Amino acid sequence: MGSIADYRCAKCGAYTEDALCSVCMCKPAASQSKAMTWFLSKGCDVATPARENAPYDMVVKGRTGWRTVQVKTAYLDGKHMRVNLCRTDSTSRKPYEPGETDYFFVVCDSDGYLIPYSEWESDPKMRINIEAKKYVRFRV
Repeated sequence: MGSIADYRCAKCGAYTEDALCSVCMCKPAASQSKAMTWFLSKGCDVATPARENAPYDMVVKGRTGWRTVQVKTAYLDGKHMRVNLCRTDSTSRKPYEPGETDYFFVVCDSDGYLIPYSEWESDPKMRINIEAKKYVRFRV
């Protein structure tokens, strides 16, 4: 990822150049890298927030202007992806509120899904049927 600026680990907040966070050894940094790479390959401008605990991981400028994107890592469970769509801080977890993010970029293994907030089913511990027509159309 040499052409991409350093990115911040979503779990511990450390800045890293590697897909695996060298501080806490988590893999969410890999998901952010995949999302950023995908947006850049589509000719979009990508920026990351300077403040801690922003409700999004990146801001992306495409044909329709700037949009906020929260990147999530999902895990395969049979034909479903399990993804936790809630915000965490030092004391609690809470679901995303309307207006906090425009899109979720969900990464599961080598697949990515760009899901508009408006399509999110309000269950914070969402299970996505990867074969369901509703979500197949968001695969990127």
